[in-house]
Amino acid sequence: MKIFTSLTFITIAALLTSCVPDSSGGRQKFTSSASATTCTESFFLYTDGTSCATTCPTGTHEGTSDEVAAILADATVSDEIKEIVQTSKGVCIDDPTIESRPSGEIYINSDFCVCKNAKVASVNASTSCTSTCAEKNVTVATIFGSVSVSSVISGNENLKNLHGWCNNDLDNEAQNPASCSLVATDMNGASANINITTSANSNSFSATLEGNISFDKTYKLQIVETGTGVENATTSIEQVRLLEPETDDGLDLDGNLRIKLVGQYTCFFRTIQTDNNTNDDYYLGTARYHFYLPSDASITPLSPGLYSTIFCHDYVKEQDTNDKAKYSRLEFIPDQYALWDTLDPRFIKSGNNLSVDFLIQEKIEQFGVSDPPLKSYFSELNGCTSPDSSGSGCISQVLGIAMSPFIDSKGKSFCPGTDEYLGTNPEMRALGEIIGVPTEGIYYAEGPREVQTLPDGSQQELSNDVIMVREGVLKKIWFHLGNNGVPVTPTEQTENQATYFYWPADFASPYVQKKGYQKLYTVKRIGELLNQGRTTEIPTSLTPHDRKAACVPASSD
Repeated sequence: MKIFTSLTFITIAALLTSCVPDSSGGRQKFTSSASATTCTESFFLYTDGTSCATTCPTGTHEGTSDEVAAILADATVSDEIKEIVQTSKGVCIDDPTIESRPSGEIYINSDFCVCKNAKVASVNASTSCTSTCAEKNVTVATIFGSVSVSSVISGNENLKNLHGWCNNDLDNEAQNPASCSLVATDMNGASANINITTSANSNSFSATLEGNISFDKTYKLQIVETGTGVENATTSIEQVRLLEPETDDGLDLDGNLRIKLVGQYTCFFRTIQTDNNTNDDYYLGTARYHFYLPSDASITPLSPGLYSTIFCHDYVKEQDTNDKAKYSRLEFIPDQYALWDTLDPRFIKSGNNLSVDFLIQEKIEQFGVSDPPLKSYFSELNGCTSPDSSGSGCISQVLGIAMSPFIDSKGKSFCPGTDEYLGTNPEMRALGEIIGVPTEGIYYAEGPREVQTLPDGSQQELSNDVIMVREGVLKKIWFHLGNNGVPVTPTEQTENQATYFYWPADFASPYVQKKGYQKLYTVKRIGELLNQGRTTEIPTSLTPHDRKAACVPASSD
């Protein structure tokens, strides 16, 4: 007798046995008998053909009268089995296999383009999008993309590709015909189902985004089978942020300073041990590091062969361990923060100042101040854009232009916004005229030191990860550590105290660390950082009370 956790199965030793009650109370056993086999007080497992059970197990059901009749009428079923079926308490028959539409087997390629009036209309655009959009005759922002499918899709004759996956019906209980939507979800969880167009025998798609989602706001995009109402199979996720294309080739020097977004992505650094006998690699530890990519910058792929110790792309999805510029970066956030564009001609150097400094000075004078001093307001901000070829350092580039913070009469730092621009201070009014948008602080924060154990047992200490986070995000998740390490929400009076946050951010529960996922970061001043590639010309003589590093264009939340 075999006893299982939830069900009791009784193995039939031979067909010439019978099932009789055992004196131990409720259990059943088979004993030899000249009579035919039976599961009189239990259920016969029809597919198994040799066992009884107290109840039908998961994946089976008690056969209906029609199903039992079909077994008895089947000429291929032996008379012995038919007699067991007839004399048993019931017959357990396998549940029917219902075909389902696979999820997670289709990947949206990151080289999609959003076009409007023959121009690129998104922040995160592939380098090929300029030529692609030039050929698209659409007057509203429209996405044109493609997907890659796994062998689970391509090997299924009823699916084969995106069009088949979206539109071909399966042999299941769905009452409505299959169809797909492009589901766009914003950072607050609000979603919109957008009609999507696919082509027969193809993995390409298109969808009208304008009118369904907003400009200057980041969305997650995912293709979902929504037509049946029961399957809801999904593809991978990509992000998009619409941006109105330039209306002409030049820049209006009387308009707002030109802005560009800076994205953040992740690379993973691994410590490995190689088995000398099998030459297999075993991973001893992994550390996460963040890098920054301006919207107008190209991806610098890692050197071939580095994936065992460093990887910045999903090599399982791409089925390619070697990095390429066309592959999406891991955990990419296209709008981590914004900076002013270095290509705006008002940032051209003129002596010791930038041209924009003279424009601000002129505006201040127009507001009634005689001979206002010439100040330097803006400076370049550098950052790590990718690991270097050795993997031990990073490639540092100019990310964009930032502005020095201001100090109010109480000694507290601030970044000017609408209230200041509409006030009575001539300098703030002049900045409003030139900048044209509210600003917010940008902050640096250091993660914990990573310690990895090497194959010989010794420990290796890695440099801290440093991330840059804008004020609108930081002040939703930051905290002080009070008595017994309990997080305390900062106030205007306590912002100068040591401040921390968990990253990746969880806005719904910012003070509870998700072990194995989030790490504790400490907000630091620029001078307190190791400064590996993360430099700035913003004057470090300023000591903002809340440790803000600079002011940047405010992003919508």
